[in-house]
Parts: sequence; C-alpha cells; structure tokens
Amino acid sequence: MKRLLSKILLLSLIASIALSVFSCAKKEPSNNDKKVSANCPWFNSTTYDIDLGTDPDREIEGNDYDLRFVGVDEKYLVVYATGQYEGTMADKNANWRKYAFGIVSIIDRNTKAVVNKIDVKSSLDELEDESVINVTYSNERITIKTSLKETDYDPSTVEVLDSRPVSKNGLYPLPDHYFNVGEYVIEARWDDGNGNGSFSLKITAPDGGVSSAEIKENGTNINSIKMLPLSDTKALFITHSSKGYIYFELDLTNNKVSEADAQEYEWIDLNKIQTSIISTDGMIYCRTENGILNVDAGSKNTKEVFNYNWCGTNTTKLNRFILADYSADTFLFFGKTNMNWGVMTEPQRSFQIIELTRADKNPNAGKTVLELYSPYLSEDICAAIEKYNETNEKCFIEISERYSDKDYDALGGDWRNYSSMDLTIHTLNANSALGNDLIADIVAGKGPDILIGMSRYSQFNNPDYLVDLTPYVDNLDSEKYFTNILEGSKTNGAIYQLPVSFFISGIFTDKDNAGASGAGFTFEEYRKFVSETLNGNDVITAGQALYFTELFNSMDDRFIKDGKVDFTGSEFAEIADHVKENVPENGRSWFSVVEDTQDKAFYDEYQSYYHFYQQKSNMRELENPAILGIPSVDGRGPMFNSSCAVAVSAHATDIDACGEFVKLLLSDEIQTGIAMSGMGFVLNRNAFRSAGDGAVKFCNNRDDDFSSNKIKFTINDINNLENIILSCSNMINEDMEINVILIEEMPAYFLGQKDLNSVIRIAQDRAQKVLDERG
Repeated sequence: MKRLLSKILLLSLIASIALSVFSCAKKEPSNNDKKVSANCPWFNSTTYDIDLGTDPDREIEGNDYDLRFVGVDEKYLVVYATGQYEGTMADKNANWRKYAFGIVSIIDRNTKAVVNKIDVKSSLDELEDESVINVTYSNERITIKTSLKETDYDPSTVEVLDSRPVSKNGLYPLPDHYFNVGEYVIEARWDDGNGNGSFSLKITAPDGGVSSAEIKENGTNINSIKMLPLSDTKALFITHSSKGYIYFELDLTNNKVSEADAQEYEWIDLNKIQTSIISTDGMIYCRTENGILNVDAGSKNTKEVFNYNWCGTNTTKLNRFILADYSADTFLFFGKTNMNWGVMTEPQRSFQIIELTRADKNPNAGKTVLELYSPYLSEDICAAIEKYNETNEKCFIEISERYSDKDYDALGGDWRNYSSMDLTIHTLNANSALGNDLIADIVAGKGPDILIGMSRYSQFNNPDYLVDLTPYVDNLDSEKYFTNILEGSKTNGAIYQLPVSFFISGIFTDKDNAGASGAGFTFEEYRKFVSETLNGNDVITAGQALYFTELFNSMDDRFIKDGKVDFTGSEFAEIADHVKENVPENGRSWFSVVEDTQDKAFYDEYQSYYHFYQQKSNMRELENPAILGIPSVDGRGPMFNSSCAVAVSAHATDIDACGEFVKLLLSDEIQTGIAMSGMGFVLNRNAFRSAGDGAVKFCNNRDDDFSSNKIKFTINDINNLENIILSCSNMINEDMEINVILIEEMPAYFLGQKDLNSVIRIAQDRAQKVLDERG
C-alpha cells in the first residue's frame, strides 16, 4: 500500500498491534474501584466535513475512493482523492478516463475549509496515455508527477510555477513505500529475490540529486519494512524477515546502509509502532494502536503525549485516520468519512478533519473506570462507548491496552518451514495462552470488566469467569429480536457471551437439498448429498483432523456439560467414523472442489447481505438459495459466529453498570448503526429489515457484472435471509486447548493405529484435566 507524504510526514509503517502505553487509571491486582484521575489529560475534539469535490450528479463506484496524504505545513493541509464514478463495464472499457477522478484539495489550516482544488485527471494527455505517479507538497509547492512530466503549483493560487519532463527510466514498477527524512525523499521497492527478498532504495537529496542503496542480508528473506527518522540525515529501517526483526541504519549524507544492533533500540518497542511523523514543531511522533508517543532518538527516550482514552472521539475512527500534524497540544487527523465495505446508507462524499486540543480539566474526573478489552472494535461499538461515557454519570469505559494477541503469536524461524497443520496448532496454542492469561487475571480480580469479541474462546463460558447476561435480555420480544440466536448462544442455560451481531456459517445450496430437518443434514443425508448431488466432491475441504474438530465444535454441547467431558457416547463415535470413512487424511484442494461444485454448493461464512447476494449471483441457477448446517447427528441448522459478542467479568467493579452497557448495545440506535454498516447481521429484527431495504438498493446499483448478466436482489431475498437466521442452531465456540488435543489424538484412530476406545480414553482424560485445571 502506498502513501504519498510531504517532507514532514513519514509514510505509514507496517501496522502491528498495540504498544502498552500508560493509562490514567490502570487496573491493579485488586478489585477496588479505580477512578479517573483529575490529573488525567483530556482533549476536546472538533470534526470538520470536507467536500471531496466530485461531480454531485454522479455516484462513486462502490461508494469508495482512495484518500492520500500529500503534505502539511503551518498554512495548508493537502490531500489527494482518487476513484471512479459508476458506469457499465462496457462503457468504462471504451473510455475509462470519463469515469476516473483525481482531485487535489488544499485546505486552510485555520478555517479547515478547502481554498483551492486541482483537477489532476482532467489535465492528463489522453493521446499520450499519461498517468499520475505521485503527488507531493513541500517548500510551499505542490508537485504532481506523471508519466510525462513534473508540474509545480502554487497552493495559494494553483498557478503553475514550473514544469519539466521526467525520465521514462525506472518509472515502473512503482515504489512500494515513500518515506521522508528531513529534506530527503526515499522510495523503497521490494524484490522477492527468489525467496531472499530485499528492498532497493531510491534517494532524492535536497539538491535534486538521485542515488540508490539496498537493504538486504544474504540468505535471508526480508518481507516487510518500516522506518523511524533518527535525525534529518539518518533513518532507521525495521524489517521483518525469515530470521525475525532486523534493524538497518541509513546515513543519507553518504547513502551507506549498515545493520544495527537491535539492543541499541530496546528503549522503544519498535515492532509495535505504526506510523511516524516529523511535525511542524520539529519533533518526532509515533503512532501506536492506543495513541501517540513523542520519540527522542538522541536521548533514547519516549513520552506518551496522547492516549485514545483521553478524548471522547471514536477510538477506531482515530486509529484508521491519518495523523497529519501535532503542535502546541493540538492533534490533526484526517480520513474518509465512511470506511465500511457494504455500507447500506447513501454515498457520503466528504472526508473529515478531526482536531483535538488539550482541555483545561478532565470532565470525567472521579468516575469509576470500567476496563474493556477487545481484539478489535468496530466504529459502531466505539460509538456506543462514546455514548455511554457521555451519558453515564458514575462510570467511564476505558479501552484496555494490556493484551495483544501478537504478543502470543511469535513464530520461531521462517514460517515457510512449517506445515499448514503446524501453523494451525501454533495459532490454537497462541490463542489458548492469551485466553488463559485473561482468565487468570479475571479470577484474580484484576482483569477487564467487559470483554468484546471473545466468543471463539468457549473456555470463558463459566460462571467463575463471566456473568450470566440472561437477566439483561430475558424480556426481549421474539417479534423484534432473533431470540433463537440468544438461545443458541447459551452454555448450560446461561448467556455468557451475548452476540450483538453475527455471521452465518454453513453450506450455500438449494433448500431442496436439505435433509429431513429442512435446515441441515444428518451424516447419512450428507453422504448422499455429496455422492449424488456433488458427484463425490465434499465442499468441506479440510483433512481428517481439522474436519473432525469442525464437526465436533458444531456439536460440542453433546460432549461437554457443566465442566465434565464425555466422549464415550455413540454421537462422538458417529463423527469419528464419518471422518475416518469419508474424509482424506490431508484434505482436498479447495480450488478443485470449488471448480466441481461451484454451481451446486459452497461452504463459507456469510458476513453481510452483500456476501449473500454475491453467492446468489455466483450460483444463479439455484431456485431456492439457502444456507444449511454442516452434517450432525440431528441435522441441525447453520451455525452463527459472533462478529461482536459482549461479556461481563464475574469480578467486574460494577456488574450492573456493565449491564447497562450491554443494554445500550441492543438499543435501536446502535443496532441500526451496526446493521447499516454491513459489518454483520444484528439481533434487532427491525434494524435487520431496515438495513435489508438499503441492501436491496445497494446491491442492485452495483456494477459487478455486465448489465445483461446482473441478477436482482429483492425483498424476497431479505425474507429468505431472515428465515435462514431463524434456522440457525448455535454459536461457534472453540475451546482452543481441547481442539489441539483432538487434532493430536484422533489421527491415531483415523490411520488405524489405535482403536477408538483407546483414543477416547486418552483424549477425554487430557481434556478433563484441562477443564479441571481451570477450576
């Protein structure tokens, strides 16, 4: 991904997970209330909508466009927006230039208004097939580089200051990254090197001179790069390689690259930094997922200057916005108004600038802190957090910074040396380790109060760890909510992780292919379906061990109850025998199966109305499209996977205050926002149908195919989807440690090395010990 930057902005570094910065109310190993300190900084925010400058009479293709940062100084913020207008593929193929736009916007820093624009695409030479290469802003000049020339513009008048031809040599392929260090511009291009990747650098000096350098290490595959400026003439490159992280220093006065001692940079966790800038105050600032650090490379020191919990602005939105500048306790961010793919609302033509300024005092001082942890938060959930913090007089939700799944996911050596099964087991073990640490903290009374997005961790579903949320939802009307989803999320009659929104997982095929249940298949029915309808091609392509765990997880309520494991029944044996007799050891090629079955069936997770519409388009011959459950002993319906589940710690500081947040997530306002974003289906059936109306318009207005091949998406499809949701059986809950046990033990039976009873004794004993150790 390319980002164009001015002399005072350094390009986006490869994103990684959060650096632990210092919160104003960190949870200690105690269950005592924590209060927001009066000394905790607070930043007021103002949001400005900026007109994109596109043709108001034409729709933008996909309701999306690319917004690039060009540069900033004390007077102006300059951005470049590119995209295409809607049109048929035939018309675009005939003359794509009529549908493309490229607009440079010059924004006054004081008024936050666009004072000038440059319509870049309209000035291109069609006969010469001219194209835009780069747009930069520095030294009070906007420079537009194309495949034919470089042109300098005055930002205050957009008059041409200078124009010069460019050399065709070295123009393509384009650089993968642009970096700026002082007055130097660095273009980095990756070369795979036949498995020994490296980066070649093109360096443009302040006087216009061009030179080159290379970042490589013989016998090592370097596959990603990020950069931290150390001074106006020195840069540090942090690379990820088959040997882990390697650091290189570049001296721009002589273009010499030298490998650096990683211990020299232990003063900051460089692996977790996202973006660096040199702001207009001359200081270096680094983005993390949680905020911003001031970096003093000379004294090898970092200082937190901003944390996302220190403002009332949407955290996820700030995280995806670009940091343009910081000066005198003021932060300037900008980004696209709407980022969600498949959004069901009208196209939004603006981008936004968010200005944060330090307040004299913290308006939340004295409130009780409720710590919330999630691996990922959508903008809609963050909107709920904003509303809660604004309206609750007693409590303040603070997003946790203490856990990162990346901290548990370090893979020794080159990942190419691991088999797919090795990688799967590694991921399961990493997830299990994170889950166990969270559980240990919760039991000790020092864990988060609220958890979101942890439903795949079924080991959390225990009254010692989480609160039963049933009292907060037991009066929901089945006419207004999908109460079957709530029932399907229960463990031993309790809702420990409530699905605020969800995906549907199952086999997309004609409803007439379903077994007697009408919603799924028994094992015998599924074998007949594969044999007769799919000509022997099973759409579940996993090999025996993973195939078994997939079936097991869809029926785990039959084997684990009240903390007791029982694999001795006939149902466990039925799964094992089905896998042994019908599934190959190492699975099938996904591509070959898709090629053979794509017109009849497809196994996938369906995350939005648009995904359902896409699958219907791909399988247009189906008369009654449906999503059916994978084979089971009782022919149960499709599974649902929570895209956002909320849970409350059994040791939370204030359980009822957390429960109020749960209720807020189910409110019409928040549920409608999630549904309209296209980021999953929601519990609220009114919100589901409102978004469905938008989805019909959205899908029918898209130009994915030539118009003659398009199919219609209708309200009947929304009714069909609603009935599919009503047929969903239970939530996908994976116990990572038990999955690993089954993956390790079951192959002995599948390969004929042990009888099933012998395998069951070992697997059941190991699984029970895991549960017993958890308490």
